[in-house]
Amino acid sequence: MHMIDRIAALQKRMETAGIDLALFGCGPSYQYLTGIDNGWRFRADMVSAPEILLVPAGSTGGEPVVLSRSDSVGDQLHITAGQINPGRIAVGDRPSPGVWEALIAAFPDATLVTGDALVEPIRLIKDADEIAALRKAARLTDEAVRATLPAIREGVTMRELQLEIEMYARRNGAVGTSFDIVAGFVQSGSEPTGSIFSYGADEG
Repeated sequence: MHMIDRIAALQKRMETAGIDLALFGCGPSYQYLTGIDNGWRFRADMVSAPEILLVPAGSTGGEPVVLSRSDSVGDQLHITAGQINPGRIAVGDRPSPGVWEALIAAFPDATLVTGDALVEPIRLIKDADEIAALRKAARLTDEAVRATLPAIREGVTMRELQLEIEMYARRNGAVGTSFDIVAGFVQSGSEPTGSIFSYGADEG
């Protein structure tokens, strides 16, 4: 699905839900709607001001706006307030404190609702290109784990295996990981405990 189509699908859901404006910051919904990886997996918004996506409902006649790190979120929100005066605003799950402050200052009387709940049903439906990308990622994951099997030997640590898997994947086209890689050891015959691992991350 093209980014324009994703935005259009979001605006359709916004109209149905009676939402006038949607705001997405450093999170997966931003990347899905724009195609831009803004470092949300690594909490880039904790280091510098995040990029922000503002999507007005289609009926307002406004255009989606991507605010760069150098733009003033507060100024842009006040401009938006003068254009559409939103009563209900959908907010992505990971706005920074500064974005929350600017949002509340610009729209003190607006009702705020979750934004990712609008995007998730759209993300559930995959087109041919998205399915192909998922299959490629699955193949690469299998290859990375298979290539790491010879490294499982006496003395190796869980952290070393985690790095082996990630480095193989990155050397062969992966741009990142969806979550922290897990390589766990459990001693044979261990009694069940609250931890799934019997070793420390750096214990061979």
